[in-house]
Amino acid sequence: MNWGGQVLGDEVTVADATGLVSDAVGVLVQDSLDSLTDDDLVEMMREWESTRRRVASFEHKLIREVENRGLPEKAGAKRTSKYLEQTLRIGHADACARVRAAELLGLRQEAGRIVEPWLSWTAAFQEMGLVSADSARVIAKIVNRIPGKVNADTRDRAEFTLAHFAATSTPDDLPKVGDRLLGYLDPDGRLTDDSDRQRRRGLTIGKQGVDGMSTMTAELTPTPAGAAGPDRRQPGPTGHVQRRGC
Repeated sequence: MNWGGQVLGDEVTVADATGLVSDAVGVLVQDSLDSLTDDDLVEMMREWESTRRRVASFEHKLIREVENRGLPEKAGAKRTSKYLEQTLRIGHADACARVRAAELLGLRQEAGRIVEPWLSWTAAFQEMGLVSADSARVIAKIVNRIPGKVNADTRDRAEFTLAHFAATSTPDDLPKVGDRLLGYLDPDGRLTDDSDRQRRRGLTIGKQGVDGMSTMTAELTPTPAGAAGPDRRQPGPTGHVQRRGC
């Protein structure tokens, strides 16, 4: 690797690399873009977007290392998200999103072994700078809808299809592809059973506003959804949902 006329060898540490990235960002922030042609500016935007996606892969690595070392517990934080809020001074939603992304796209430890991320193809495409964080979140939602009876190889190929499509499209295009893919995997809905519905059910309640009101989103099993009826303002039974946290 060449940096500032110097060839960087294998002796460069992670700490050194972090410092170099910080220095590089300083140059980007301070220097003018006036000398760039329109084509150069567009190419730089694309290159920077790709770099930001690759940096996200490093962030997953950081968070997994924090968890492996038990730093939240050492600091008295009950959850990794709370630890990130306090340490990095970020909001709750942002912290939860980062933890969830690391859970899905970061390397995992099982029985002392390092294993691939849950969404291994999506993680690989993101590491190459091809898949954005938004696309990764949409892919995760689609994969979560795949019935449990679908075998692992088919599920793996489905995730690859989604990641490959995301590399050349926007996150807004993914849901339609996901619906077609799910329709192909389970055309008559027979593979989806109660265990799938129970796995996907959930209730998310936002923070209270100054008026005491909170926003709420939910994914309900058929029974409470039917009880709520067509008027979505009517509260349904709460026994079939779970409050989701991070």
